[in-house]
Amino acid sequence: MPSIKRLTEDERVYTDKRLSVGAKGFYAVVMNTTGNPNEITETFQEEKDTLTRYIKELRGTGYCKVSKEVITFGKKERTDPIWKFEITDELREWALTKGANFSLENATEEWRDYHLKKGDKIKDYPASWRTWIRNQIKFNPPVVVKQADVTTQFYMNRAKPKVIL
Repeated sequence: MPSIKRLTEDERVYTDKRLSVGAKGFYAVVMNTTGNPNEITETFQEEKDTLTRYIKELRGTGYCKVSKEVITFGKKERTDPIWKFEITDELREWALTKGANFSLENATEEWRDYHLKKGDKIKDYPASWRTWIRNQIKFNPPVVVKQADVTTQFYMNRAKPKVIL
């Protein structure tokens, strides 16, 4: 039997209606053992043909990949560095000095989603983020309300003509 490689457990397997209960149980055993094929067959105590059928089921639904040497179960974790990007104190201070009066966390989510959607390969994440923040400030300038406008608005609302029928 080939060796077993485990990735991050994919929770969707347990609710997938395309899989038999046996295949789901086999997946759970594989994800909770050391990966030794003998240990898995001993723990599961099924015929080799039955285990092969479960592997085929999991493979057909995308929860398992099989090569000559390795059977891979689970899903890969996101390793894209954009998910690891965090706003440092230095970047936060920089944004505030440039006049960012909006949520930097929301702007960062928008920046991340935009580049993930496009599939961009970013070389310098902080530089890309600063450009995004500059554009947010440039195209969404802060609204400045003058005191005269507030006063005028107050009196205009008070002096509405009354309609008498």
